Order: sequence, then C-alpha cells, then structure tokens
Amino acid sequence: MLSFYRRKELHHWKIPYIYPIKTKHTVMKRSVITLFIEMFAIMLCLSQNLKTESSTFDNLSDEKHITRTKNDLKEISGKNVFTTIHQKVNPSLPPIHQAYFKSKPNYRLLYAAHGDLFQNKKQDYAFVVYDKEHNRISILVYNDGRHQYAELYRDIKVENGLENADCNYSSFGTLDYQIAHDIVYQKVYLEKKPGSYLVNTICKITPLTRDKDIAFKEGCKSRKISRELFQKYCSLLISTSTTYNNWEGLMYDKTRNVFIIFYGQAFAD
Repeated sequence: MLSFYRRKELHHWKIPYIYPIKTKHTVMKRSVITLFIEMFAIMLCLSQNLKTESSTFDNLSDEKHITRTKNDLKEISGKNVFTTIHQKVNPSLPPIHQAYFKSKPNYRLLYAAHGDLFQNKKQDYAFVVYDKEHNRISILVYNDGRHQYAELYRDIKVENGLENADCNYSSFGTLDYQIAHDIVYQKVYLEKKPGSYLVNTICKITPLTRDKDIAFKEGCKSRKISRELFQKYCSLLISTSTTYNNWEGLMYDKTRNVFIIFYGQAFAD
C-alpha cells in the first residue's frame, strides 16, 4: 500500500527531505530505501546548486568592453611594461618554474606567490601572467604534489560562493578580468615606471583570518565553507584593486577539483 509523503526544507540547504505522515492506521518506519532516496535527493540538489564561472574574457555578450580592455593591454605590452616586470619576477623563482615560463614564450610573468594551496603540505604556487597570444590576464596555479600547472576558469573551474551570500557584495567581472582592469587603470604610470607594479601585493597564499589586509568581520563570507576550514587551510587571496584594500579569497575543494570564491571585501582603507 502506498504511503503518503510530504516535503520539508532543511534549515540552510533547502534540501528536499521526505518523511512519513502518521495516520490512524499505519506509521511507516524509515527504511534503507527511504534513506537512499534522501541521500539521492541531497546529492541531486547539491549538484544543481554548483555554478561555475567562465572567464569574463570569454564572455561574448560584453564584447565591446572586453575588446577595449584587450587593446589597452596590448598597448601596454607594446611599451615593454610586461616584459620588464617579467624580467624582475622570473629570476626569483625556483629553476623548475623558470624553465616552465621559458617554454611559454607568450607568457609574461607579473606576480608569483607560494604556499600550501592544494592542502598537500607542499610548496604550491599561484602566478599572474599576461598572455600575449590572447591579449588577456590569466591566473595560473601549480600543484606541487602533482607537478601540474593549471589555468583558473579554463583548466580548473571556479565557483562563486558569494553569489547568494546576502551581504550586498558585488564585483565586475571574474578575477582575471578585475586584475586586467586594475592594470589598465594604472596604464600611464606603469608605462613610465613598470617596476612600480611590484610595490603592491597582487596575490598571496595564506590562512585568510591571519592576514593583516583582511577585515574579516566586515567582509562578505560564503555559506559554502565553514570558518573552521579557512582557519585551518590556506586560501588564495587576490587583490582586486591596488588603490583600495579590496580582496577576494578562494579555497580549493579537493573532492570536486574546483576553487570556491568564499570571501570578498571592497572598501577604502
């Protein structure tokens, strides 16, 4: 005989939960099949909730603004700004990374940071580069445990955990595009003094709550990652402005091989 069921939403996740209604005649106990149905519903709901971002540089719907940014980057590159910065940063890297960038003649290295990004107790790296072939800024990460390089948004996905955080936080474009926009903003000054770009910290790998630039209480936090996790593990912090103390934080999710943007702050010093 079929039992009657109704739906209830769990407090935070809004996950369909199925439980039996008691009647005068029967009370159906939770069974293995019921548990299986519940777990399937949870997994289905979580999979539908995952929204990965595509780089703004690949967004054809805003082609006019993107083309303008690319042309500005190309003009800055033509003044040897990126080459000058590359020549300052590259020699400071371990030989393995110097060899990698030597094998990628279209990359101009603009910044590098290291730390335990992939939670493997290794010396992982994050790089900000200008891609001369595509006239865009790219963010690369290096997994020291796997000896593997990957580009955010293209080789390894990024999920925006701040999208439904309910904290009135917003940003224009993905992180690679925000870095590019900030470089274009400094265009005149960088053409005169390319090395000044390195005065500012562009990215770093560190536990978020221990970093002096992070105003944790005032910032926007995702509900997808618990505070215990980003206190325990390192985050990739990326500066979205060299004028203001604006940052976004990403954490690597091992189970899904994805980076989650879980923190953002955008305000003046």
